[in-house]
Amino acid sequence: MSMFTLKRASEQDYPDIQSLIYTTVKACYPAIYAPEIIRFYLDYHSLEEIYRRASTGVVLALAMDNFIRATGFLSQSEMGGVYVHPEYQRKGLGTIIIKNLFDIALEQKLPRIWLDATPFARPLYEKLGFMTVNPSVMFIEGKPLNYFKMEKLLL
Repeated sequence: MSMFTLKRASEQDYPDIQSLIYTTVKACYPAIYAPEIIRFYLDYHSLEEIYRRASTGVVLALAMDNFIRATGFLSQSEMGGVYVHPEYQRKGLGTIIIKNLFDIALEQKLPRIWLDATPFARPLYEKLGFMTVNPSVMFIEGKPLNYFKMEKLLL
């Protein structure tokens, strides 16, 4: 794996972060989710939402080859938006993002962090110490969005 840089994202990074998320959602999610659910995820990761998360917490950007290849956020005690470009998945980049978000949560003395995980991401989160609190489903335009409420105790 080539060298990477990890940083707290700045405003100039947000469009590239959104592009990374959109690329990943469009490439990976059709295997398990209906088009209505994919649209929901694209809306959920709008540029405005990325700005909001950054204003209430931190957004990380991991760059390789001068492009952002992985991202994730921590806002209050919620972790989320952990995405890795499809061509860079299964190389440890998601783990790097998540462990750095753990460090930030510990600096903030958060007793626990929580997230909503897709079926794709759940095994990674479990490997990193998250416990499934509740398998969940919500319906978007009549289509099921299956996900898992998970948490990790830090202190």
